[in-house]
Amino acid sequence: MKKKYLLVLIIGFPFINLIAQNAYIRIDSDLSGASVKLNGVVMGVTPFEKMVQAGKYAISIIKPINDCLEYGYDFSMTLKNGDIEKLNFSLPRRYTEPYKKQKRIKSKQLVQLHAKNNIVFSQITDNRDNRSYSIVKIGSQWWFAENAAFTPAEGRWYSKLLFTDDVEKGLFLYYDAKTATKVCPNGWHLPTKAEVEIFINFLGGYYVGESKAASISEWIDYGDRCSDGTNESGFNALPIGQLNEVGEIDNLGRMVFFWGSEKTSNGYNTWGLIIQLTGYGSNENVIADVSDYYSHFNPVRCIKD
Repeated sequence: MKKKYLLVLIIGFPFINLIAQNAYIRIDSDLSGASVKLNGVVMGVTPFEKMVQAGKYAISIIKPINDCLEYGYDFSMTLKNGDIEKLNFSLPRRYTEPYKKQKRIKSKQLVQLHAKNNIVFSQITDNRDNRSYSIVKIGSQWWFAENAAFTPAEGRWYSKLLFTDDVEKGLFLYYDAKTATKVCPNGWHLPTKAEVEIFINFLGGYYVGESKAASISEWIDYGDRCSDGTNESGFNALPIGQLNEVGEIDNLGRMVFFWGSEKTSNGYNTWGLIIQLTGYGSNENVIADVSDYYSHFNPVRCIKD
C-alpha cells in the first residue's frame, strides 16, 4: 500500500512530525526514545509507527528527565475514513510548567527508609523552657533533628510562621550571630567548622549529601532539577531561607543556613552549614561549610558536646 501523507505537523523546537495516512500513525520527535501512549497505554517509543483503527485517540509523548520531572507533548486526534477529522495539541511541556511525577518520598516511606538505614532518633528536653526536641544520630554525631526555638532573655531574633497556620509546627526562629551562641541547651553547642565537615563527609560530600539532609517538602523546583530532598539522614532541613538586616526573608524555599560557632578571619562573617537544592548562588545543589554575613539572621541546629 502506497503511503500518502495526510498531515505533517511540526511544533516549535524540539519538533514533532505527526503523520497520519489511512490507518497509519507515525510520530517522529527529537525526544528520541520517548514513550508514546495511545489512549493511556504505552505502545512504543519514538520514532513510532503503527497501524490503527478509525476512532478517537489521545496521544502522549513523554521523556523522563529525572525522578520528579518529565517533558513531553499531548495530542488528541480523531481518525475517520483514513482522514484526520480533528486534531488538538498542547504546548510542549518543556515550555510550560514541568510535569511532576509522583516519585517523591512520602512520610510513610521515610519512616521505613530510616528503619532500613538504622537511623537512630531520640528526645531531649531543654530545662530552661521545658521544650522537647527530636535528636538524630548521624555517623558519630548527635544533632538536633529540628530547629532550635529557645528565646534568650537578651538578644535579637525574629519568629516567622511558614508553610502552615499551625504555630506548633510552623513557627521558625531566626537569630543574629551573637544571640545564636546562647540558644543551645547545656551539653549542646553550635557546630564548629570541623564538625560541619565531618557531617558533610558522612553524607557523601559536597553536591552529594545535600538531598539526604533536606526535607521531603517545601523546596522550590529550579529548572529541570528535582528539588525536594530525601531526608535519608533524619536531619530534615527545611528551606526557610534567612532574614536580612531588616528582618525580611530571602531565598525562602531555596536554601537554609545554620549558624556555626566560629568567625572567619575578617570578623564580619561566621562559618556555618548551608543546604541548597535549587541552584541558588553557585547554580549547584550543595551542602557546605560556608561563611555568612554576621548581620544576617539564621536558624540554629545544635550538636552534642
